[in-house]
Amino acid sequence: MRVEATIWTATAVFFAALAALYVAVGGEAAGTSLLGIGFAFGGIIAVWLWRRVRTEPVPPEDRAAADMSDDAGSVGTFVVESWRPIGIAAGAAVALVGLVVGPWLAIIGALFAMFHLTGLVRDVR
Repeated sequence: MRVEATIWTATAVFFAALAALYVAVGGEAAGTSLLGIGFAFGGIIAVWLWRRVRTEPVPPEDRAAADMSDDAGSVGTFVVESWRPIGIAAGAAVALVGLVVGPWLAIIGALFAMFHLTGLVRDVR
């Protein structure tokens, strides 16, 4: 996990340096704020990863003497093939169109998306 934390720290430092250079050259407000947001998002992930490196046990990928059997076991639970993400996307699209057309359509789209989202969560179990 140290490698990931180092990469995200480098990303945040890169965006900070680029934003400082952009401001020094006389960049516009939109570009400065986008580079600042890149720095903030990279920094948030870097801080989270460094805190996780300090508090959790050392994962096998960070140990020099790790063996393949150290990382054996269950990886996690994953959803099987499902059409539910398409239903979620369709419901979200209808809800967004409903913001323009009328609240009745937005409510129908939101309910459709929530129905499929609930089904997707239940499918994992």
